[in-house]
Amino acid sequence: MRFFTPIIVLSICINCWADKNQKSTQIEVHPKVFSMVEPWISDTCYPVVTEINLDAVRQNNNQFYTSVSKKENWITTCTDNELGFLRYKVLTQDSNSYTIEFQSNEGGSLTTSSIISFRIIQRSLKIDGKEKQIEVLQVTKIKASNQNMELTVKTPVD
Repeated sequence: MRFFTPIIVLSICINCWADKNQKSTQIEVHPKVFSMVEPWISDTCYPVVTEINLDAVRQNNNQFYTSVSKKENWITTCTDNELGFLRYKVLTQDSNSYTIEFQSNEGGSLTTSSIISFRIIQRSLKIDGKEKQIEVLQVTKIKASNQNMELTVKTPVD
């Protein structure tokens, strides 16, 4: 038994190292980000938000404080009032471009749904005169179930 213990431990350590070094295809975006993109039912003009600084989202826990979990294919969190949910699932992915279905429910009988396409890119900013690279989510298309139109966002070539 003493002979097998080091082999088992070595095997576990190699598997842990390999998992950490494989590039994940799963996006890590808080579901509340997509609630900023999805229009309200009463909105006559949208989108309000087409680009989101993901580095800021990861660092700012005031707005994005609710815990996120995975349930089946859905990445989900509760709403601020803890009665409803915000969730999304990835429909397609091609390199840094994604299409997701986003659903929101504030705790009542209405659940809204939007198909949102976006890409994750690096953007260069000057902060206090210093160049800084940030990761941003750039919306390219929105089709909301509560609106009768599909919107395509023209983005500048990087």
